[in-house]
Formats: sequence, structure tokens, C-alpha cells
Amino acid sequence: MNKKSVLAAAVIMLLFLLPLEGDWKKDIKAYFHKVHEYENIVRYLETHLEGIPKSEKPQAIIILCYAYSEMGDIVDEEKWVAELFENYPVDDPDFMFLSRKEQVEIYEYLQQWKRRYPGIKEITIHKQSQRIRYFTPPEKFYMNILASAPCEMTIINIDNQREILYSGYLTQGPNTIGFPFTHQLKNQNETLLEMVLKSGSIERKKSMVLAAAYHYPQTIKFEPWEGKIAIMGKEFKQETSEETRQETRRYFDKKHFMKKAVPHLAIGIGLYLLDSLVVRHALNRESSGPGTKALMNGIDKTATVCAIGISLKGMIHVFRSLKKEKKEISKTITYPDAVQHNKNLRKEIQKAKEHIFVTYRLKEVKSE
Repeated sequence: MNKKSVLAAAVIMLLFLLPLEGDWKKDIKAYFHKVHEYENIVRYLETHLEGIPKSEKPQAIIILCYAYSEMGDIVDEEKWVAELFENYPVDDPDFMFLSRKEQVEIYEYLQQWKRRYPGIKEITIHKQSQRIRYFTPPEKFYMNILASAPCEMTIINIDNQREILYSGYLTQGPNTIGFPFTHQLKNQNETLLEMVLKSGSIERKKSMVLAAAYHYPQTIKFEPWEGKIAIMGKEFKQETSEETRQETRRYFDKKHFMKKAVPHLAIGIGLYLLDSLVVRHALNRESSGPGTKALMNGIDKTATVCAIGISLKGMIHVFRSLKKEKKEISKTITYPDAVQHNKNLRKEIQKAKEHIFVTYRLKEVKSE
């Protein structure tokens, strides 16, 4: 085979593989002229959709959705409706290649979906939430949402155990919604959010990442996830220290005195009184005989010795009740220079906090 034959064959194959612009419209128009040809329309469009020019795909998909609707196949209808609204601009496509009756029916069908499909045309962060002070954040975080139709909306924080941040209703057109500005949103570089849109039986989900960037002077050392701040090259000084010394303390042990000294002193005094009032009185009586006086004299001496001995023992315990102990005394020493240095450093840190900002942006907004 010569070179001319090979080139001609390649051109023919290329022309065969490339769809001719407008061919699909003629085929669809022919199907519409027949009765109950919706299955053929569906089969044809799903087979040839890849080859249809991108600018004409919205028209083809709308007709595909309409055909599924006429067949009563709600599942496939909603699948292709989502494909249409999520991936293509849906204005008012031209269906002039169809009959007037078919144009009106498809146009009304499209308008119905425009009024009820829970689509989002644009999501942006509200101006007042794009840049905030880290240490004095607002109570709420605001977002602008441009809705294509009224719908219910829920925003879920996937990174925080699917915490529901917002649940409410969007009207068609621009909406501004706000949800609590949580600690996590402030301290995390990226937060994965899920947006659930619902209108009737249709539910659509979008995932998006809320990205945070931190801005602060180069003279500051800052850790966003912990909220810690320090001034480069400066540290807090120790303001106080503890000084310990031993001190001897004397005290009277009352318990020992009552238990040991008092009983002995009481017995000694008792014996002395007994000896003085009874024994010596009997000893001094003139009527007492020699034998009685000798006995009383012995008792007197014995009582005197016992009284003195017991009383002396009591006095020993009195002295033993006077005790002393060593005790450690702690004293706090304050360093005025360090106190002033730390005071100035705290003021500097407080002032530096006013120059720490967080900026937010949305990235990776995807339909699921």
C-alpha cells in the first residue's frame, strides 16, 4: 500500500470517529417525530454524549432528563439532573431544532427544575470573616451563598465528630449565613466541612475545606494550635525564691506535765499535809505515852522522806515538761527588678496580640 492510500484511509477513519456537529440534533428530532420513542432517545444520548460538543451538552442532557421523566424513571432522571446543574451552565438553551410543542414542553420542564433543584452557584467567605484578630475573634463566622433555588441547608464539621454548625433555609439568590466561631476553626490550619442541600426528595452534598493562614510580626514566636505567644529574644525572669533556715523553739509540754508531774506533786503534798496535821499533832499531845510517841516519830520521819522523794520526782517532771524543738522557717524573697521586667514583658505581649491575624479562604469545593 502506497503512502497516498495510507493517508486516505487515516483521513476516512478520523472522519468516521469524529462526530459531526449537529448530527445528534437531527437524530433526536427524528425520534421525537415518532410516538413513545423515549427509550431510544435515552439509549442514543447516553451512547453518543461523549462525542457531542461541550457547548451543546447542556441541551443534550436536558433532553435526556426529560426523556427519563416521561418514562417515569425518577432515579436516573435525578442523576442526570444533578450532572447538569453541578457541571454545566444552565441558562435557557436553544431547542429550535425541535417542534414548537416540544420546545415548550422541554422549556417548562427545565424551569420546574430550576425552581426546585438545590444548587449553589457560588460560595464565598463574608468580608468581615475573611480576616479576624486571633485573640479577639467574633462570635460568628459568616459565609455568602448564592442559591439557584430555595432549599434546606446543613453545614457539618467533619473534623469535629460531624458537629452541626448550621441548619437553616436558603432562599433563591444571595444569602448570608452565620455559625458559631469555634476554637477549632481558629486553631486548625484546615477544617473539612460538608454542606447538605435538600429540596423535597432531592439531597445533594458538597465538601469544602476551610483553610486558615496566620499573620504576625517577625519579632513574635507564635503557635496557633496552642495559642501561645512569645517575644523573640525575651523570656520571663524568676520573681521570687524561697530561703529556709532552722530555728529553735521552746515550749511547755502540758500533756506531760499533767500526766507525770501533777500526780507526783499531789501525792507529795498530800503526804506532807497528812504528816503535819495528823502525825505531828498526835506526837505533840502530852497524853501520849513513850511507846506511842516512838511510833508516831517513826511514821513522821517516813512520811517526811516519802513526801520529799515523791515531790522531787514531780519537780523533775516539771522540768522535763519544758521542752525545745528545731523547726525550719521558710521565707519568700522577691526580686524587684525581675518583677518590673516581667510586667513590661506582659505589656509587650498584650500589645503584640493586637497584630496577630487569621485569614480564611475556601478551597476544594466538590460535589459528592
